Amino acid sequence: MGNLTKKLILATVTLPFMMGAASAFAEAPPGHLGGPKPPMCRPDMMVGLDPHMMRELHFSEVQQKELRAFRLAEIKEMRAIEIDHEKRLNSLLNADKFDKVAARELATAMESTRIDRKVAMLERQYKILHILTPEQKAEYMKLKREHRHQCEERMRHRLAKEHRPLVY
Repeated sequence: MGNLTKKLILATVTLPFMMGAASAFAEAPPGHLGGPKPPMCRPDMMVGLDPHMMRELHFSEVQQKELRAFRLAEIKEMRAIEIDHEKRLNSLLNADKFDKVAARELATAMESTRIDRKVAMLERQYKILHILTPEQKAEYMKLKREHRHQCEERMRHRLAKEHRPLVY
């Protein structure tokens, strides 16, 4: 068979698959296969700063630099904590004999770290909110209220849908 014939057969076989995949992406519902993502409605997202809403605030160049520097410093600090934890965990797991006391100390330290991370998260949110201008804060709070309302409506709809009578 000629080279051109092989290419035509290959194109004939693969074209329907490519077109099907393209149409799936084009008509994707929100949150699926590249479609626009709906706002998150998890309880933890209702409390903290939502990055999707923060993007709508149009930060100035100075604010962007402050946020970037803040985030880079935070990443370095968290990475150092992770490396220390990983070393302690590896030394415990690679020891010749399992040490329950050391395991208990590590578990206690892990629980303490979890609490420290929650406190650090709240501190981070506080610092980020204080970088915003009063107008940006007001806009963010407005977006947050709208988001909460959307989530409540979605939850009401979902609960009503789940409690419908069964039809056989």
